[in-house]
Amino acid sequence: MRTIWATVLSVWALCGVVAFLAWTRPQPGVPSQQSIPGAVIVKGKNGSSRLVVISGAGSTATHATTRTSPVPAG
Repeated sequence: MRTIWATVLSVWALCGVVAFLAWTRPQPGVPSQQSIPGAVIVKGKNGSSRLVVISGAGSTATHATTRTSPVPAG
């Protein structure tokens, strides 16, 4: 029975150490802003093209995404 309790305790201790290291790890910095065009030419039916102006282009506002950022190695 001591072996079982020792195993359970060691697993909890390992989880605690991993959680502590994950909690105290510094978060990566903000990536550089990519340039967003202010207007785009869109080709429609019958070969016609239109100029579409993107509102808010060039703003520095952040937005939420469903994709997580890659963690740099190191």
